[in-house]
Amino acid sequence: RHYCELTAHYWAWKNLHDADYIGLNHYRRYFDFEGGSVCSLRTVRSEAFFSASHPVPDFDRLFSRCDIVMARPKKYPAYLPDFDRVFFRNNRLSHFNMFVLPRERFEAYSAWLFDILFEVERRIEIQDDPVQGRVMGYLSERLLSVWVRHNRLKICYKTVLMVNDQKRKGLGKHLFHTTVNTLAYWIT
Repeated sequence: RHYCELTAHYWAWKNLHDADYIGLNHYRRYFDFEGGSVCSLRTVRSEAFFSASHPVPDFDRLFSRCDIVMARPKKYPAYLPDFDRVFFRNNRLSHFNMFVLPRERFEAYSAWLFDILFEVERRIEIQDDPVQGRVMGYLSERLLSVWVRHNRLKICYKTVLMVNDQKRKGLGKHLFHTTVNTLAYWIT
């Protein structure tokens, strides 16, 4: 329960040895390999999503242009002081622990990530709380960007499709909030 979607990540690292590419989507979030949206997150009704076909992308072609596929970053100016320490004055973060990597890079990232997370687990007391208990999942969301930056990977950002039947804000609100968040970041 503390590792969230990282349970599947760890299993894939230790068990999927014949795959050329390994990635992580999870339960209601999927990469939009077909769309051209500039939003970091786009909501699609479950009926529309599951009734449509979703062909497997040409990963060989995709990875000729980039080294990793990640979710488009989301911006949260209220967290800038914390993100500043980790990302050296950058206000962008790819959430959800979603990525696709070639096998060799997946191996390197997994070894690095779980070495850190297992050490953190030995040093902290994990709260018995449904949100705070997910500390390893939250921490790994930040560590992915650190690893990508350190290894100088070229990123191919993709929009995340959130399968959800609840109404979400539209493109206009997204662009407004993105502009306000960017201005607030640069002003502060």
